Order: sequence, then C-alpha cells, then structure tokens
Amino acid sequence: MQLPLFEIKNVLVQQNKFRALDIKNFEIHRGAIYSVTGKSAAGKTVFLEVLARMTPISGGKVIFEGKEIGQYSRKDFLNNIAFVEQSVKSPRWTTVAQYLRKTLSGYTHTKRDMDKRIEAISKKMEITYLMEKSMRSLTPGQLRWIELSAKIAADTKVLFIDEVEQHLSADALNNLSRILHRKSNYDGVTIILTTMNPELIKKIVSVHIAMQGGRISSVRSFGKKSYDKRRSSGRNDYRKTQGRRDDKSANRSNDRRSSRNSSSRKSRAAGD
Repeated sequence: MQLPLFEIKNVLVQQNKFRALDIKNFEIHRGAIYSVTGKSAAGKTVFLEVLARMTPISGGKVIFEGKEIGQYSRKDFLNNIAFVEQSVKSPRWTTVAQYLRKTLSGYTHTKRDMDKRIEAISKKMEITYLMEKSMRSLTPGQLRWIELSAKIAADTKVLFIDEVEQHLSADALNNLSRILHRKSNYDGVTIILTTMNPELIKKIVSVHIAMQGGRISSVRSFGKKSYDKRRSSGRNDYRKTQGRRDDKSANRSNDRRSSRNSSSRKSRAAGD
C-alpha cells in the first residue's frame, strides 16, 4: 500500500477563543487534485496553511511522507511545496522575468535548468509578452497569472492554490485547469486548492472536500479525470456527420440513376 503524502491526526488550530480547524483523521495522496470548499471562515485557508507549515497547530500531528513536518528543516520542507496565496503583493522595481528567476532560485532542484524552466512556463502560460514588464505595472489578473506561473514552474511535490478563481477570467481559469490537469496526471504533482465555486473546476478534481466550522463535513472521490474527452467526442461527431453526408450523397445518386432508368424504359415502351 502506498504511503500517504500527508496524514492529519487530531489536528486542532485554536486562534484566540475561535476554533479555526478541528480535523480528526485525514489523508492526502500523491498525484491527485483536491478541491476544498465552504463558506467564508469555514477553515479552507487554515487547512492549506497547516499542511504548508505556515500556521502552527495547537494539537495533533501533521505527517509528510512518513515524518512529522516539524522534524524537517524549514528549507528541506519548503523545497517540496509551492503556495499561491489569495493576495499577492507586487514586488518593487522587478520585471516579470526577474521575479520568475528569483522565485525559482528558492528551490534546490530548479537551479540547474532555470532558464529552460522559465522558457517553458512562459510558452505554456503564454506570458512571453509580459517578461520585460515591471511587476508593479501589471493588472491584478496578470499579477495573479505570473504568480501561478512561477509556482507551477517550480515543479514541487505539492502545489497549494488558495481561491483558485481569484482575479481570473473564465478563459484563464479554463486554461489553468488544463495545465493543472497535466501537472497532476503526467508529472505526478499533488494539487490542493480552495474555491468558493466548485463547479468551476469540477472537471479536473479527483477529491472534493467540503468544510464547515473548521471541520470536514463531507468528502467525495471522483477518481482520475480525462480532460480531453470532449475533443475526442467532437471528432467522433464530425465523422458521424460526414458519414451521414456521404450516405445522403449516395442515396441521391441512386435516386437519379433509378429515375433515368425508369424514363428510359418508358421511352422504349412508347416506341413499341
């Protein structure tokens, strides 16, 4: 049996007198996409921050790859994760290219092929035209897209995205879904994201977690998703349509031949 990536055991987060998180037992497995949903203050962000070691716990254990996260050095643990927060502060006097390079330099495994990674992500996320722009000149949507690009390019074991739809248009979210699907299914990255609207990303999600009052209220598993099914269906529809056209053409030709043969027989009969 494969070892879970994360194990949560009796985890409690108490903030002043407010119980922000209370989870008895839960496991996160490799290579899946998890969506975490719920109303405001349901505990979605705290859940991600606890897994990412950004928020201390008041009790219980969080285990990563068989070892409590507190037993890892901060550098070793953070080398395995990338976190996209809800709001991103624009860095001063930095271009997009410089920001990508600075972000990737924080990971040990990205230093050898950094230029190759930056070139690949700029094409994949279609940000080549923004590379020399100042980060301070970007719109909120562009800034969000660059932050997503940087963290996806890091190619970590786990990618956290808090409120995935934040500042993104429908088209941008659709493109992001396609990219995340490939990261999970082909690169084996575990993706854990929060959203206020699970319908927006349901086509790529493997496990849906609903939260309420800091607790997990329900879990639904959908298994691996195939993002390209509609394209295949479209090609089949085209073939079916084309086949019907060919059948109609053949029927019309047969009708014309039958009509000519009938007229020929009538002419011979009249001559006799």
